[in-house]
Amino acid sequence: MEPSGLAELAELPLAREPAGTDSGEWARAVCRSAGFEPRVRFDGPDTLLHSRFVANGHALTFVPALIAGDDPRFRLYSLPGDPERSLFTAVRTGRSGHPAVRASRDALAQAATERRPQVPSVELFPA
Repeated sequence: MEPSGLAELAELPLAREPAGTDSGEWARAVCRSAGFEPRVRFDGPDTLLHSRFVANGHALTFVPALIAGDDPRFRLYSLPGDPERSLFTAVRTGRSGHPAVRASRDALAQAATERRPQVPSVELFPA
């Protein structure tokens, strides 16, 4: 049975990024705007670890679609406003033109483009 809104998932434990971080506070705000206080069970900065909690049935989380990819263990839902996450890379001054750095950045951009899944248009919040 598909949830008709995020509030239907309120009893599930949540894995999120730490309190006090922009992404951690954003996740809490999304839950609160759906009408519930999240049951944060896993609190840490590792979104890959969060995705493993989800894959093994231990938690709900908000992760970029790039992490979930086309893994059949994940159900992806659109959120109002179609939020996006920006990824940044950093290198020492003068190294941004290095072939390895350029290749890494190009590979990341290509993966983000190719693996962007077609998320079903599911409204998670009542209108």
